[in-house]
Amino acid sequence: MASPAVELDMTAICQLTQAWLKQQTDQVDEENQPKFSDVPSMLEHVLQVANGDVLTKQLVANLKELEVQCLKAVKAKEAVKKAPMQATVPADPQVEVESEGEAASAKFPLRVWQMGFRESYSFKGASSLYAVVEVIKSNLLGAQGNQTLKYPIEVLFDCGQARPPAGSPIRDFSVGTANGFAVVLGSLVCSMVAAQLGWMKPDSRLSADLRSQLGGRLLKCLRLHGTYSPKGDMRSQAQSILSTKIQASNRSRPTTLQMLYAFQRVVTAEVDAGTRKARGTLLQEALAAYNQREQLRSLKINADELTAIKFLNDRSPAFRKLLTVVWGVERPANTAAPMNLLSSEWLQEAAPNPVSEP
Repeated sequence: MASPAVELDMTAICQLTQAWLKQQTDQVDEENQPKFSDVPSMLEHVLQVANGDVLTKQLVANLKELEVQCLKAVKAKEAVKKAPMQATVPADPQVEVESEGEAASAKFPLRVWQMGFRESYSFKGASSLYAVVEVIKSNLLGAQGNQTLKYPIEVLFDCGQARPPAGSPIRDFSVGTANGFAVVLGSLVCSMVAAQLGWMKPDSRLSADLRSQLGGRLLKCLRLHGTYSPKGDMRSQAQSILSTKIQASNRSRPTTLQMLYAFQRVVTAEVDAGTRKARGTLLQEALAAYNQREQLRSLKINADELTAIKFLNDRSPAFRKLLTVVWGVERPANTAAPMNLLSSEWLQEAAPNPVSEP
């Protein structure tokens, strides 16, 4: 017998979703240290990625069923039900080149289960926890909900994996993100919680009206839109991604951890290409080249950021993991370890000997 509908509201649904995320990310290990430094590492644990793809396959099935439930709840028209999805990896020649020599963006529809959620699938590394929480709030309570149709995610097909051949099927959780990783993670969490708690089932705790309202918002989480604008080399890719992010960020720039993660990709690409230069030298060259190519001063990496990036590059992965936890709670400037602390002269002098990166 179906259980009677309970009149929750969107605020309560948002709070329950955020509570699930907090419960999962707040776990500690046997030494009472944070078990996860960010949302991607938590999701890898929840989905037991290291043990195979059984749970991820089940998640994909659950998300597809959730999409069907949402369509029924909103009484979608046939055209909405059959909304297209990019099924194959596009060929680069499909991306037109503008007169200035920059690749124009090709826009297409995706599903959230196509987007990679591990840190390696984001060009700038993991998004902060607070950014994901803000996306969840916007998805469920914002005036428009998820707006990737208006502000599409910038995707990559060779981020976290070797680029698949053009025309090959897009595998589940395989599309990389240049900008918009917090949107991907927040949308996935909203969808996972809704599927897990069965909110969109006809006999759920929610009333029909609330299921219709929630269904419309979840469809925007399940059905994402992306643009694909590949660059010719890793330095150009980093230049485009970081300058676009800095220019678009009204409230905050990428953290120095995210900048370092992006530039380490540049360094690794050049090492793999056979250069004999030291990684530290390659990092300094990449940073200098970035600033030299940027015309606007506001888009350049400033002196404090440069110092902090070099400082973080010399620290151990364990140090950077703990800093990721601290900066995940709120914006770095509001934490006990603001970015200008890392660039301060006294800390540079007091820091232990650098740790060599492999």
